[in-house]
Amino acid sequence: YGVSGGAGGETDPACADVTCEDGLTCFHGECKCSTGLLKCGTQCCAEGTYCARDGSDNTKYTCAEPTGECTKNSDCKDAEGNVDTSKYCKFSDGSYNGPTNGVCTDKGTLTEYTLNLPKGKLIVYTVDEMNWWSASNLCQAHRKQMVTMADLGISDNGQNYCQFDSDMRVEFGADETWQCNCTGDSGCTTTTTELYENFGTFDALWLADNGKSHSYSARFVSIPTGSVGNGYDRAYARPYALCR
Repeated sequence: YGVSGGAGGETDPACADVTCEDGLTCFHGECKCSTGLLKCGTQCCAEGTYCARDGSDNTKYTCAEPTGECTKNSDCKDAEGNVDTSKYCKFSDGSYNGPTNGVCTDKGTLTEYTLNLPKGKLIVYTVDEMNWWSASNLCQAHRKQMVTMADLGISDNGQNYCQFDSDMRVEFGADETWQCNCTGDSGCTTTTTELYENFGTFDALWLADNGKSHSYSARFVSIPTGSVGNGYDRAYARPYALCR
């Protein structure tokens, strides 16, 4: 991923004034684990374990161990026994408590999109609907990271859920406090246009961010409702992977 989020080991200017706690590194201005993911609750998940619900408390996160022929991308080997970088570990099933049935799968080719957001141009990539854990592995197999709300310049104004599309907020009869805040974009008008123009035919896009209400969930962008959702069960296979 490069040092401090920069390509080829160069320092990312967005990290110039960011100090991360031990065990985290600044990528694109955010303190993240070595995988490029945000912390799973209070910890970084070790390679081969995945963020999920604590089996005894659905308000707490844990790092779950999956099952299958692979548990991580590096389990995928070629005929000579070397790591097969053309594949990633995709989980076909799972539950609140973590992923299951990992299978080494061709990582394919990502489709590139350019979002001309007020905070700056953002190049993102997507392909296929899959659960959150598989999306994380796919992005890493392509040497990329899952997109965060901060990458999109979107914050939720303290709510669990927010709508970047003002017209949809009115249609839903939502209070003004449900309007997302978008960096440098009053009313999120430019952000809304960019997301619709690039992803108008999509249902939902996974984000790296954890859900706020339930430890089994991860946040997502819902295109049909013009919103950033509080969280889907990570096992849900409808959203698309979204990398940067």
